[in-house]
Amino acid sequence: MMDVVMSHADVDVVTIRDIEGREYQLRCALPARRQAEAFRALARLVQGGLSSLETADASGAGLVSTLVRLLGDQKLVEELGRSFGAAFPGVAGERDPLDVFGLEEMVAALAPLVVRMLKRSGIAFGQLKQ
Repeated sequence: MMDVVMSHADVDVVTIRDIEGREYQLRCALPARRQAEAFRALARLVQGGLSSLETADASGAGLVSTLVRLLGDQKLVEELGRSFGAAFPGVAGERDPLDVFGLEEMVAALAPLVVRMLKRSGIAFGQLKQ
C-alpha cells in the first residue's frame, strides 16, 4: 500500500473535476506559507478523525460505517474545505470549495501534497544520515 502511495509523490499536477464536470489542473508544489496553512488545517482534520478511528470496527461493514461517520462529521468536512482552500486559493472562485467540489476531488488534490512532503523529507533526512 505504501509503495502505491509513494509512487504518486512525484506528481507535479493533479487534475480534479467540479460538480459540474469542469476540470482543474492544480500544481502539487506550493509556496511554503500556503503549505503551512494547508497542513495546519490538515492536522486539525487528522486529529478530529483520529478520535473516530479509535472506536472503529476493522471489519468490512465497520469500515464502511466509520467512513460514513467521518464523512458526515461537519467539523471534519469544514477542515477539509479549509485545507483545500488554503492550498488552492481562488480555484473555487468566490464560492466555498465545499460547494464546488466533491470530497473525493479535494482529497485527490491534497493527497499528493502530503505524499510529496513525506517523500522529499525522507530523502533529505536520508542524505543527512550518510
